[in-house]
Amino acid sequence: MRVRYQPNTKFILNMEKSYPKYKQVSFEPSPTSVTKFIGLYNVTYQDENGKIIPYSVVSRPTKINDTNLPDAVSVLPYYIDKDGEPIFIIGNQYRFPIHSRELSCFAGLLDKSDVELGQPKNTILKSVSRELSEECGEVKILKTIPMTPIMNKSAGLSNETEQTYLAEISGIPGAQNLESSEDISCIEIKGRDLSAFLDEIENLESKQTTSSIILQSALSSVIGREKFISFVKDSINEKNKSNPLNKD
Repeated sequence: MRVRYQPNTKFILNMEKSYPKYKQVSFEPSPTSVTKFIGLYNVTYQDENGKIIPYSVVSRPTKINDTNLPDAVSVLPYYIDKDGEPIFIIGNQYRFPIHSRELSCFAGLLDKSDVELGQPKNTILKSVSRELSEECGEVKILKTIPMTPIMNKSAGLSNETEQTYLAEISGIPGAQNLESSEDISCIEIKGRDLSAFLDEIENLESKQTTSSIILQSALSSVIGREKFISFVKDSINEKNKSNPLNKD
């Protein structure tokens, strides 16, 4: 079914009325396929005509049943140097699924011990603090600002959700606290060089590496290059702390 967007309508709210109703019949783990952090599940749906549709879904056993919380957070930290210039820190990490390294924000799953009922901001702050301390180095977080809404990363494969944050930290991070399987180094980028850095990412010849760069796909592509750069500058200058997606 094809639906055409029309301005000045409650398009998102009316989308559900335009598509067949699907009833989930079952959601079962595949035998021996669920580990501590990830699992493959067999799902069946019944469509409006009564037809049973089988599907496979990758999901997180750690998933928190709270619509106000993502399953994972990614963080772009920065600190202000002695000359008053923001210094961004990104990770250079080896990723097993793509058999390559990637440049990305620091990221991790929310832990159930982070959850404060009715206090999503406190929950997010705990998760952000833990992930930065582990992957970037021990830091004090001065403020966090959401850069994206809670998003599905690959809706055809998984129900995992993620939200990206900008985080100001108090200064240069200390030592990392990595797990034995993690191989993460940190790269510092001056604020004046951020746009040029994104240009360089786009021009890299290795498509395997650039395909999973969170800075490019989750930020620039979602909110637009210039809006992203402007949002970062305004956030640092405390002129605008709102989500850029809410702007015209």
